[in-house]
Amino acid sequence: MLGFASAATPWHRRLWRLGTVLELSELLEAVSVRATGALAEPSVKYLGDVPARRIQRDPGMGSPPERGQLIKHVNRTMQVDGHDWFALRLLLQESRPEHSSLSPASEHCSLIRTRP
Repeated sequence: MLGFASAATPWHRRLWRLGTVLELSELLEAVSVRATGALAEPSVKYLGDVPARRIQRDPGMGSPPERGQLIKHVNRTMQVDGHDWFALRLLLQESRPEHSSLSPASEHCSLIRTRP
């Protein structure tokens, strides 16, 4: 409890922090925008540094070796349609709820109609 109540806890930042998956989606989008010339490489690098640090501590992103591999993809200079870009895109597709193994059940539940 002290961790939540401490004056040193930056609670306002934690309330507004993006999740790791959304940060990685933003990184993919930035790589695509950089390819058009509308965004500079240092900006894309900055967007990659933030999730790379968070991936290390996020057990939801896989085992330590899987997280290490993901960090390698994020830290490299990605090109649209390059290996790192495709690997990250595939991971994001698999991590979204509509692609999970539970999605058929959730689709069936959404078809259940309530009585008027």
